[in-house]
Amino acid sequence: MFFCLFRKGLFFWFVFLGSFFWYLNYASAQENGILTDGVQVSPVRFDWNFNAGEERTGVVNLKNFSPDSAYSVEISVEDFYVTDDASEARFFIPDEKHPLYAYDVINWVELPENLTLAPNEGRDIFFKVKVPEKTPTGGYYGALFFKTKKLVDEQVPENASKVIINQRVGILLVMAVKGDQPILLSGILKKIYPEKKIFWDNPVKIFTEIYNNGNLHYKLLGKFQIFKFGKEIDIQEIRPRVAYPDKNREYENEWKFNLWDYGYYRAKAELWSEDQSVKIFGETTFWVIPWKTTVAIVLLILIIWLLYRFVDKNFEIRRKGKDLDKEKRE
Repeated sequence: MFFCLFRKGLFFWFVFLGSFFWYLNYASAQENGILTDGVQVSPVRFDWNFNAGEERTGVVNLKNFSPDSAYSVEISVEDFYVTDDASEARFFIPDEKHPLYAYDVINWVELPENLTLAPNEGRDIFFKVKVPEKTPTGGYYGALFFKTKKLVDEQVPENASKVIINQRVGILLVMAVKGDQPILLSGILKKIYPEKKIFWDNPVKIFTEIYNNGNLHYKLLGKFQIFKFGKEIDIQEIRPRVAYPDKNREYENEWKFNLWDYGYYRAKAELWSEDQSVKIFGETTFWVIPWKTTVAIVLLILIIWLLYRFVDKNFEIRRKGKDLDKEKRE
């Protein structure tokens, strides 16, 4: 009897441990961005340099991470442009009235057929990009979209609940085309400024805005420095970001100061393109007056002043009392 109970208890204990460790692995995968269901698309971006009239083939890997469900995949292409401050990419399908319809990316791309991915299936698909002859020098931008749909079992009764998962994942096509016109890589500093001239509390925020006045996009990277009395006290890496033609690009840097970091500071931003052909510099100034330390100092001064007044007043009373006693004795 005892042995049977022990075996049952041991069995349930192992089931509990197995479920617990499965949950930990599942939660860890979710936390680390590892798919446990759905379709993953890679890479997420193609950066290509073309000559006018050139053709190129791209490869995209699709992976169905679902162990028991198939996914249908519908493939499409759209153009995209960035807003003037380069903060947002907007996708669209131009019609024949578009002024540069002949140069729209959707007309350059040859797409593969739609497909279905079996459970746990991975597959490479191929697409072609053909740049038309006489295409002007410049940047051209599009995106491949993969609309996936989870296929439910057809044998499920009509009155049963069905959950259909739809996803739309995009891959950016960022293309630099060399046509008859020369390539002009250029950029200027529009402004660099602090969020405010006096910082009472953390963090210090400095904004740098540049403008790409060339005819081609490029990546800008660089460094951000803080100086006090000419001495560097902090340096940060500015990570690469694409500067699009005729668009602004804003960078934001933060710096946290300590309780006693009073003073006048100079912030410097230094940016350059990957090939060093574009170099941009800028600097600004600001004050730091930590309010917590300032309040503490003011309170301390007030307390010292009140103590002084209290002691001085008592000393004055005692001195007057002694003078009166002396006059009486005389």
